[in-house]
Amino acid sequence: DGSVAVFHVIDSCGDLCHTFLYVLARDGRRQELGDGVVDVVSAWRPDGKEVAIGSGQLWLVSLPDLGVRAIAELTAPAYAPDGALYARNQDGSAFVVPAAGNPKQVWKAKPAPEPDPEAGDFGAEDPPPVTFDSSGKPKLALPN
Repeated sequence: DGSVAVFHVIDSCGDLCHTFLYVLARDGRRQELGDGVVDVVSAWRPDGKEVAIGSGQLWLVSLPDLGVRAIAELTAPAYAPDGALYARNQDGSAFVVPAAGNPKQVWKAKPAPEPDPEAGDFGAEDPPPVTFDSSGKPKLALPN
């Protein structure tokens, strides 16, 4: 509804850029989330009561109080049409994230090849979010 915005500022860049992430409310309130990476994915819960932000980790921000729940091992959030929150870990495996309690793995990604240690942090990106078909069913496999 435009009353809250997700905002990130690039702080520094080397092999990998780092950002500071904030949630800003129209009334001037703000909540600093922490340090992320340039890949930022924001997903708004269909009922407007929460925004999930993925950038190297996952932050769940309740609206309108701007309370934060952080989940370090997940990122790339996406809300299903029914309101279920899906997120991925860094290897691309998919999880359902309940409002309270621990995330439940619903799909395991195939192991990725080992990165070239000479390449530094280039290419260290979050996986893409889960997408949904026209009936609202999640497409869990990673795109080729």
